[in-house]
Amino acid sequence: MPLLAQFEETSKPAPKQHDLPIVGIALLSLSALLSFVLLAPFSLSAYYDPSHVSQWWLSSDNKQITGFSILGLTVLGFVFSLRKRLNFLNILSFKKLRFVHAGLSLLCLIILFLHTGLADFQGLNAWLLYTFLGVCVFGAVTSVMADLEMRQVNVTTKAIKRFSVLVHIVSFWPMPVLLGFHILSVYWF
Repeated sequence: MPLLAQFEETSKPAPKQHDLPIVGIALLSLSALLSFVLLAPFSLSAYYDPSHVSQWWLSSDNKQITGFSILGLTVLGFVFSLRKRLNFLNILSFKKLRFVHAGLSLLCLIILFLHTGLADFQGLNAWLLYTFLGVCVFGAVTSVMADLEMRQVNVTTKAIKRFSVLVHIVSFWPMPVLLGFHILSVYWF
């Protein structure tokens, strides 16, 4: 439908889909919380006695399990996002897969907390974390804007959604390289 014709069409009720913005807002909130804690001017590890640090974050096995869980869920979310482009992934509708994609991202953020324990980050590990959080933030903005676009169609909503989708995709590009260096540094050194 042409964009100008959409301005005249106001009597059509908007379809209801409330799950996607809830997941998007939760994803945005958790990303913002993790960003605030990680970018804070103080170090959380300065307030903890090393003898009180949980054995969870010191265990190499737990780090591997949570790290590869994040990797697997991220790859699965990436494959689900290709459904729009590839016809053989017609498992679910595009709207349901978008919801699953947002849910997987939320799960990845929770596992990311279990993986890192909000420790101090430096170098490429910090870049990897900030890139991952950036992808999550712009993905959450995209999901909220997609729901808003379904409720009220206008030029501003479409423009913001397109911009957030573009930044979401472009911010993902450095992740495979950074993740490769992270895995190499963990197993090599």
